[in-house]
Amino acid sequence: MPPTPDQPLLAFDRPVGSIPYFSNQVTINGKTYDEFQTTDPGMALITGSCADLGKFKVPRLSGLASRAPYFHNGNAATLQDLVNFYDTRFKIGLTSQEKQDLVNFLNSL
Repeated sequence: MPPTPDQPLLAFDRPVGSIPYFSNQVTINGKTYDEFQTTDPGMALITGSCADLGKFKVPRLSGLASRAPYFHNGNAATLQDLVNFYDTRFKIGLTSQEKQDLVNFLNSL
């Protein structure tokens, strides 16, 4: 199906440094116009649909405690390990009590 103004062609082909750079291009009567530029197009990268720009499918938190180990490589054996990882990685600065509260909350889901 050819692109239209309400459903333009998406082109995902411009790298910027080491980060992929994505451009939403509208083609009308053979002329291409750049309309939207991003480094993270969301589901549009998979579907090619402008309606999916910025949309993401995220995993449910419900039942998270029963799905250990965590991460693609099983690097976090417990929810405590998971919380500690994110606290360190993103320099959040949670107190011990805040970490425990978060683990308790995640266990309750």
